Amino acid sequence: MAVCHCFPFRVFLVIALSILAWPCFSAFYQADTMAGYCREYVKFIELENSVSQLEAGICSGYVASGIELMDLSGQLCDREKLNLDDVARQYVTYVDNNDDAKKHTATYVLVELLQEKYACEQQ
Repeated sequence: MAVCHCFPFRVFLVIALSILAWPCFSAFYQADTMAGYCREYVKFIELENSVSQLEAGICSGYVASGIELMDLSGQLCDREKLNLDDVARQYVTYVDNNDDAKKHTATYVLVELLQEKYACEQQ
């Protein structure tokens, strides 16, 4: 039986890719970090100068994904009334006005915000 000597390379590859992909895992963003990104997005949509387009893009993609996931899971009503720009602004305001939110991940805070403002009413 032949022994494959490529196992150490595979382990190295998995570890290397995990480290490189670390910033892409949205669950690791803290709420205040995402609020900073969303501040850049708000500056971008208001056509201000000196905007970090990368950070603005992270916010818009993150918030849009959260909206779509919650909508697909049936947790949001009146999806057509939701506006990405408004939700990004609300996210910044929510984090700025809620010290407890800063202790949580961006995912937790986004879900909490969307449930508070856009969830279907309990019957």
